[in-house]
Amino acid sequence: MRFNDIYRNSLYGMYISSSSVNAEYNYWGNETGPYHESINPEGKGNRVNGDGTDLDFIPWLTSP
Repeated sequence: MRFNDIYRNSLYGMYISSSSVNAEYNYWGNETGPYHESINPEGKGNRVNGDGTDLDFIPWLTSP
């Protein structure tokens, strides 16, 4: 899943619970990337979960 615009979601831009997703090169609503409490706490884009391995969102796009 690459080169998508993922933003304006109320809870999560992406939430995974039991699989692995390569979500690199997506735009998350802000140039700082998606918000993740430990991996990217400065991110102002849509929130994501995972541990960085099961949801790989780095690198991200800085514009739509």
